[in-house]
Amino acid sequence: MPKDGIPTVCIVDGDDAVRDSLRLLLEAEGFAARTFTSLLGVLERFQPPQKSCLLVELQPPVEDTLDMLARFRRSWSHPQIIVMTGYKDDETAELVRHTGASALIEKPFDSAELLRIIFRLMPM
Repeated sequence: MPKDGIPTVCIVDGDDAVRDSLRLLLEAEGFAARTFTSLLGVLERFQPPQKSCLLVELQPPVEDTLDMLARFRRSWSHPQIIVMTGYKDDETAELVRHTGASALIEKPFDSAELLRIIFRLMPM
């Protein structure tokens, strides 16, 4: 369980290696990191602390992920949402904005770019 006061990032990605590398990166920067294979897993098994962020992969079918993000937003009012995608276009960006996501980052991304976004959304 994350310690009180330490910002938590929930990582949702279907790839084990991606989840593990992101967890190691974030923990090295002082964040608590939790990994999940699906948004449903996050919703069912985790209550985020006040200072938290969801880092989620936009998976096909995109509509299912966006519906789940909307459900997530209704359930958790405070976490920031960062969406990762391998196919960023104007339509996807607009759909992601409508979910209330704070940022959209295209895969593959530079870890420094991701950290800048996370630190902007959740200053330590």
